[in-house]
Amino acid sequence: MLKTSTLVPAFFTFLFVCFFASCQKEVNFGPDFTARFSFDGGTGSCAGATVSGTYTAGTQVTTDNKVILNVVVDSAGPYAISTGAVNGLSFSGAGVFASKGPQTITLQAIGTPTVAGTYNFTPVANGCTFSVTVAGNSGGSGGTGTYSFTGGTGSCTDALVSGTFTAGQAASAANTVKLKLTVNTTGTYTISTNTVNGVKFSGSGSFTNTGEQTVTLTASGTPAAAGSFSFIPGVNGCSFNVTVSSAGGGGGQGGGSGNFLKCKIDGVLSNFNTALIGYYVTPPSAGIPYSLSVQGKKSDVANSPIEFWVAISNPTAPTTGVYTNRTFSTGMTDRASQASWFPTGFPNLYWGSSAFNANTFTVNISSISSSGAAGTFSGTIYENNGGGPSTKQVTEGEFKISY
Repeated sequence: MLKTSTLVPAFFTFLFVCFFASCQKEVNFGPDFTARFSFDGGTGSCAGATVSGTYTAGTQVTTDNKVILNVVVDSAGPYAISTGAVNGLSFSGAGVFASKGPQTITLQAIGTPTVAGTYNFTPVANGCTFSVTVAGNSGGSGGTGTYSFTGGTGSCTDALVSGTFTAGQAASAANTVKLKLTVNTTGTYTISTNTVNGVKFSGSGSFTNTGEQTVTLTASGTPAAAGSFSFIPGVNGCSFNVTVSSAGGGGGQGGGSGNFLKCKIDGVLSNFNTALIGYYVTPPSAGIPYSLSVQGKKSDVANSPIEFWVAISNPTAPTTGVYTNRTFSTGMTDRASQASWFPTGFPNLYWGSSAFNANTFTVNISSISSSGAAGTFSGTIYENNGGGPSTKQVTEGEFKISY
C-alpha cells in the first residue's frame, strides 16, 4: 500500500543523514541540516503519547497502527527515528521540523506481534518510553484432550505448510499445515488459528495416545494480498508462516496485479514483499523535494529481517524516466535516486548506491499517477553506507505499488 504524507519518508531522510553526515568523507553543512529535539517526558514515560490501532498476536499491523509523540524542537531540520524490535514490533518515522518549539511526530508500526501482553518501546537511546498492549489472537482450542505445541509460544517446530496460496484465490483442501505437539491426556480436540489476510486454519479429531504427535489443520478463506503472514493456533500457541503469491506472479516473483518489490543481488533473486509499503511525499515547504519510495522485507524466508529500499526525488511532482543515484554534488531537491540493502535489517549498516560515484545506479519510472507507480532499477551497491570498498550488483530490479 502506498501512503501519502507531507513528511519526508524515513528512507530519504535516513539516507540524507547517513550519506552527508556519517560517510567516511568530510562534508560540511550548516547547523540546521539535522534537527535537534527532545521528547516530552525525557527518559521516563512519553508524556501525552497516543497509541492508535488494534494490536493482536499473530496479526500483521496496518497503517492504522501508529503512535503520536510530543517533542520540543531546538533546531529545525530533518529527522529519522526508529525503535528497536520488541515482540515482533517496531515503530519508525521521519520528516522535517520547519520551526522550533513544541510539536508532534508520528511513528508507524511495522511487523507482527508475537504474543499477547504489554510491551515498552523507546524511540531512540535515552528517549522516553511508551507502551503497547497486544491482545490474544482469535484462535481457539477445545475438546477433552490436553496437549502443548512443539515450539511453545515461539516458532512452531518443523511446521509443514502444503498447497499454493495465491492472492484472490480461495483456499482448498490441499492448503494445509501439519503441526507437531505433545499430548498429555487423550481425548478430543478442536484447534483453530486466528484469521490473517482473509485465511484461517482449523482441524478436529481425537488423541488416542499420549506423547509426540502431528495434527493437520486445513485452510479456509481467500488470501487478500501477497506476502508472508504469521498464524497462531489456539490462544498462546506457537506461530507458523504462510507465503501468499501475487495473482499471476508465480510465487511472489513479481508481475501480475499485486504490489511487489524484487531484484537479483549478485545473481540471486530475492522478493521483498513482507511489510511492503510505499510513500509518495509532497513537500511541506520550499527546499524539500517531492519523493517516492518503496521498501519491504525479504519474503522468501519466514521472519527474515533483510530489507531493500528504493526511492527517487524530484524538484517537482515526479515524472516517468530515468533517475540516477544521488551523490555529494547532488542538491537536496535535484532529480535523483537512491537504493539500499540492509542484510541484517534496518537500521544496521547497509549497502547503498554510491554517494561517491555518479551514474552507478539508475531507477527508471515507467508509470506514476494518482493511482500508483511502477518501475525498474539496477546498478552497483557499495558496503559501508555506500562508500565501499566491496560491491554487489543489483539486476532485474522491479517494483509495482498502488495507492
